Order: sequence, then C-alpha cells, then structure tokens
Amino acid sequence: MRKQQDLDLEVNDPAQLAWNFARCPLENECINDHHSCLSGSENCIDTIQGYRCECSPGFVRGVEGACKPVCERPCVHGTCVRPGECACGFGFTGPECDLVCLCNGNSNCQGPQFLDICIQCQNHTTGEIIIIIIITITIYTG
Repeated sequence: MRKQQDLDLEVNDPAQLAWNFARCPLENECINDHHSCLSGSENCIDTIQGYRCECSPGFVRGVEGACKPVCERPCVHGTCVRPGECACGFGFTGPECDLVCLCNGNSNCQGPQFLDICIQCQNHTTGEIIIIIIITITIYTG
C-alpha cells in the first residue's frame, strides 16, 4: 500500500502536466450526449467507432430514415402518433379512428360514447347537435 507522501508530485515544468496519448481515448457518445439520436423514438447504442441510433420499442425505421410509431391496429381515418395511439382526422373518433361523429361532417365529437355531442362546430354551423336540413320545394304550375 502506498503512503500519501509517495503520491505527492512536485512539478516545476507545466508541460509535464499535459495528457499525452498515442491516440484519443474511446468516448461513450451516448452517456456524454454527443449523438444525434432523437429522444423518445430512438435509443443511442455506443460502439467502438462512435455510436448508432436504433428505433425504440414500438417504433420502426421508415423509408425516409426516421423512426415512426407503430399502431398494431390501423388508424383508419387518422395517423399513428405514438405506439398504439391514433390521432383521428376531423369528424372521426375511436381507438382506430373508425367511428364517424354524428355532426354531419361539421365538428369533432366528444368521443366514442358520445358520437352525437359535437364539441366545436365548423363551416358556419352552430348547436350541440349540428343538424342540416335540406328543404326541397317542388312548385307545380298548371
């Protein structure tokens, strides 16, 4: 076991304090946050020559190179925004965006159990339940 006095150095030349390596020591870019992996959709994997980004669970690499979320069931009228979660298009609801809101295409509805409760009327319409009545008038002349 070494004594404390053996570890003390007396350096008069500051150049002796510099680190000198034949080559740079390996860096873990993932731990040091020196990578370009996208948080949430990609995991950083440290390698000897740098790092690589792999898609996180629930994501797959798309043709353009980005990791895209995967929904086991298709988002019929919507987009998969997180693994297993769809964002429905206007006028649709439900886990798979396959239920049509009963708002005549003028609003989103409150949800799958409330298809007839419209939450924000669009297209110059108003009311809790948007009703569009089309009146056909037939005129007979004799």
